[in-house]
Amino acid sequence: MLAALLMFASSRTVDPQVEAARGVLERTIGLRAEHFELARSKSVTGKDSFSIEAHNGIVYVEGTSGVAICRGAYEYLKEKCHVMVSWEGKTVRLPGVLPNLVRRTESCPLEYRHYYNICTFGYTTAFWGWSRWQQEIDWMALHGINMPLALTGQDKVWQTVFRSLNVPDKSINAFFSGPAFQPWHWMGNLNGHAGPPPQSWLDGQAKLQKLILKRERSLGMKPIVPGFSGFVPVDFAMTHPKVQLESPTAWAGFEPTTFVDIRDPMFVEIGRRFVQEYRKEFGSDHFYLCDTFNEQNPQFPDATKMADLKSAGSAVYKGLRQGDSNATWVMQGWLFFNEKDYWKAPEIEALLSGVPDGKMIILDLACDQFEVWRAQPAVARKGWIFNTLHNYGQNTGLGGDLQGMSDRQFAALNDKSHGRMLGFGLTPEGIEQNPVVYELMTDAMWRTEPFRVSQDWLPSYVTSRYGIYQPDALEAWGSIYRAIYSKNVPWYRDGWRSRPGSLRRGRPLTQVLELERAVMDLVNATLDFRSRRENPLPAMPRNELFDRDMVDVTKTWLGAIADRHAYAAMQAWPDDKATYLRHKDAFFRTLDDIDRVMATRPEHRLTTWIALARSWGTTPAEKDLMERNARLQVTAWDTKGVLTDYANKEWAGLTDDFIARRWKKYFADLEANRPTVDPAGYLKLELDWANSTMRPEESPVEEPRKLIAEIYARRQGEAAKIEKELGQEEPPGNLAREGVASDDGHTEANADPSKAIDGNLDSYWAASPSPCTWDLDLKTVRAVQSLQVFTYYGDGRYYQYVVETSVNGQEWKTAMDRSANTTAATAKGDRIILPAPVQARYMRVRMLKNSANIGVHLLEVRVYAGPVK
Repeated sequence: MLAALLMFASSRTVDPQVEAARGVLERTIGLRAEHFELARSKSVTGKDSFSIEAHNGIVYVEGTSGVAICRGAYEYLKEKCHVMVSWEGKTVRLPGVLPNLVRRTESCPLEYRHYYNICTFGYTTAFWGWSRWQQEIDWMALHGINMPLALTGQDKVWQTVFRSLNVPDKSINAFFSGPAFQPWHWMGNLNGHAGPPPQSWLDGQAKLQKLILKRERSLGMKPIVPGFSGFVPVDFAMTHPKVQLESPTAWAGFEPTTFVDIRDPMFVEIGRRFVQEYRKEFGSDHFYLCDTFNEQNPQFPDATKMADLKSAGSAVYKGLRQGDSNATWVMQGWLFFNEKDYWKAPEIEALLSGVPDGKMIILDLACDQFEVWRAQPAVARKGWIFNTLHNYGQNTGLGGDLQGMSDRQFAALNDKSHGRMLGFGLTPEGIEQNPVVYELMTDAMWRTEPFRVSQDWLPSYVTSRYGIYQPDALEAWGSIYRAIYSKNVPWYRDGWRSRPGSLRRGRPLTQVLELERAVMDLVNATLDFRSRRENPLPAMPRNELFDRDMVDVTKTWLGAIADRHAYAAMQAWPDDKATYLRHKDAFFRTLDDIDRVMATRPEHRLTTWIALARSWGTTPAEKDLMERNARLQVTAWDTKGVLTDYANKEWAGLTDDFIARRWKKYFADLEANRPTVDPAGYLKLELDWANSTMRPEESPVEEPRKLIAEIYARRQGEAAKIEKELGQEEPPGNLAREGVASDDGHTEANADPSKAIDGNLDSYWAASPSPCTWDLDLKTVRAVQSLQVFTYYGDGRYYQYVVETSVNGQEWKTAMDRSANTTAATAKGDRIILPAPVQARYMRVRMLKNSANIGVHLLEVRVYAGPVK
């Protein structure tokens, strides 16, 4: 029946969305797209669905939109042909005859599949041209995205609007920020940073946006375009002396920006002009992004705050509606999470009450970390989209709790209290990293029941990603999952990538050994040989997705080794200079190996990023401006050092030319007995580098498989050897690892009590202000004789605390009394062997004082039944 319908549909007038979907398919699989019959059907629910069927070498796909058709075709290609399309390339090895498939229909449970964070337009897409955007829109369509942000090119409209208001070009230019920092200008966080962009940039971006919107709309997507949130040039009053202006709180060390008072008629007037001019230039699908008060609290008087907040919401919406009577305000709900202390239920209720129901969508931006909709009923009632943020600053480190992220999305979908839940979304600050996360979460958008990720979904993913079933690759991904993708560590960054100064050993050894096993299995997958199972295994064919994964896992493993060498060198100085020099030299050799590995991939080279930036300049001066923007963003970010390293990368060139340079300064300062914590000195180095246009030192391109096999052969076992040398390995029998940790409620974000018993000396429990208490329940009464307490160390600080034990949680005995301690904390921690074992089920550490600040920190607490030295 489906085939007959498709044949009938193909005889009628050509559907533009079907033709757009065919274009995606042709760019994905080439001439084999001729074997797909595509058609569009009507949606009776307002939600997308598709049906797929295949027989006699022909695949029939029918969907309710161009996007739904593309998603259906991609489902078939992944499942039956082991095809995968990723940011870094694709695996397409189709069989001679396309396999049969019994008809199947899938429906998306919600209307929208959202994509992008406003920051993505700085961290990732800033310098893209049409070729890369075309690939990205194809990726969106195949993965089912139908509601992307589309923010490129808006400064050209702002220029027109402000000129119409008689604002001089000098003021407009001072208002605009550089190309790499536009998102934070659009959100009103900063003005003029690393700018102004040349007119050629404004014109070129506007031209590019027209291509982007045309392609997205051709597939049935509903792009979200910008609206007016209230921010204007700081000297706006020079041409409008009667306008009422105000400033929100300053952001990240920048000067406060300027905001038109929400009660001034000019607010709505500018909003109307912008929307009308935008529609004239680009058209619209009636969704407008306005981020008012992003990471900046409004400064309304307490007496009128609630009325002012309602007026603020009303003014934003009125400006949109007067420019487009069908407008819907889309707002990133990050402010309700990031500024929880300000945005309580009454404040949120007031802001949202100024907008009619059905005319606002809130992007609950980071539901993988905090679900605003659960905490704030007004958000769930108004209309919202569940989003997974996952990535900050386009951090290139591997990470993501696959099972946890997907479970949370399904839990929200199936929660009867989820209110007006309108869709799912992905809101990473940067993309082109951790593709497994985004493949999983886009698959999840079309389901209603959870995955068993490691058992079912992951093996299928690996086979499709590499185009074949390969046991060694599956073995590798078992290790990768356990080491990387079963943990929630959204802010983790290896120490070698950060400003030097603090002692950080890095990932726990168990994780590093899993990564080492994964590298071994990935190397083995490239070889023809008899495995330990005595089965002949084929070598992995040439595959850019496999090579990318091999590179990413190897650099993660090497990064853990680099951290350990730096840590060992710091520990050895100045008492053991020979050991210090050995580890220092090994550290720089490891950085060089990381640079070599990263240079095998074009997307992991600094010169690729710089070349993209320079391509937007039309004169040498413009090219240099673009390069300085590109360099500044991934290093110092600002000129005061507030956001340094926020967006740094594991890139070739950046490692050898910038990161190694900072570490050379650190070790030189250490050896010369100068302060190694030198913010001003590092900032000067960072800004000098960012302002340079000298070609960076970057490793030459090598063949990745051969290089990684050589590095693995040379470095296997190295991390364990360093760990043993450091003497900080955890002795067996630690009773604390079996217990449950809690505290008295002063926990700092992402530093929960369990981190003090996770076996990792680089993670920690943190709470403030002191005094604070950390508690441990061993679950049953145990004999306890040895205690080891590791506090934060490395900068001369000391902690004062008392460790107590109890059988019943009511009566306590002192086991360690450090309440008068003034000795600086060290990497060796504080260890005590009691004269005889004591009976205890409960333990607590009462943290009394930290000499450095008001917070208290426990890296690890170890408990043993017998004497442990």
